[in-house]
Amino acid sequence: MKVQALVFTQKYGSLNLKKSVIESVDFSYSDISYSLWRECKVSNCVFENAKARELHVYATDFINCAFRKVNFAYSELNRNIGKHSDSFKGVDFIECNLKECILNFPEIEGCIFKDCHIDDTNFDGSRFKNCSFVGELSSAWFNGFSITSQRSIFGVFNRVEPRNYPNLMEGVDFSKARMDDILFQYGIDLANCRFPDDPRYFVVYDLDVLYPKVIEEVEINWQGEDQRIALSWIENLYYNKNKRGMKLDLINLGCRTKYFLEDLYNKFFNLLKRVNAEVQAK
Repeated sequence: MKVQALVFTQKYGSLNLKKSVIESVDFSYSDISYSLWRECKVSNCVFENAKARELHVYATDFINCAFRKVNFAYSELNRNIGKHSDSFKGVDFIECNLKECILNFPEIEGCIFKDCHIDDTNFDGSRFKNCSFVGELSSAWFNGFSITSQRSIFGVFNRVEPRNYPNLMEGVDFSKARMDDILFQYGIDLANCRFPDDPRYFVVYDLDVLYPKVIEEVEINWQGEDQRIALSWIENLYYNKNKRGMKLDLINLGCRTKYFLEDLYNKFFNLLKRVNAEVQAK
């Protein structure tokens, strides 16, 4: 199937592709919003300025495709069917709108996300390998394994354990990204990632060692509101239950809130940096 300058315009649900093989199709300027793509193979296709809002994609492979200025807002990009969440390989996402998109655990390999609108984007347990992010990431989640996947089909049959499909974050490059509100959690391993060389960011190590030491010092040496706020932020953000067991995490010092007055802000992060250095030295 080889078609150039193909344009789709349809009402809700009218485009329904299942187990289709789509090769070398130009979807530029088409409207494929609200369509369903299920267990398809899509290769060497171009999507430029396409409308793809609330796309529903299940267990589909995208290989050597280019998405440029595509509006994917509120889409499900590769939900799983059983153990299959399939892949994006050699795919470029350039200036795409990924607002409130959600993925489960597709393989994402050799892909670039450049100047995309990443806001409340849930990458969940997507299995990243040799990918790069360029530009602003205003809000996103990256998990060590999927927590949103469909874990069973037909009750007790075909159960899926997401922990068997971990996101190893192999060779993921954030060095040219601005990471304002990014949450790493559920045992994710960031050891093979590159982060921005920017004083706004710093890496903390061995969270299960670091934060108990910080908590102990705050409980002993701090009083009043300073103590309450510091312990609250550790418990609810920096060392909540979803971050237990992580060996590495990224802190954005530029992400301030109304709860941190200037003096408290400096006091808290100076303590965190000092204890972090002590943990690294051991």
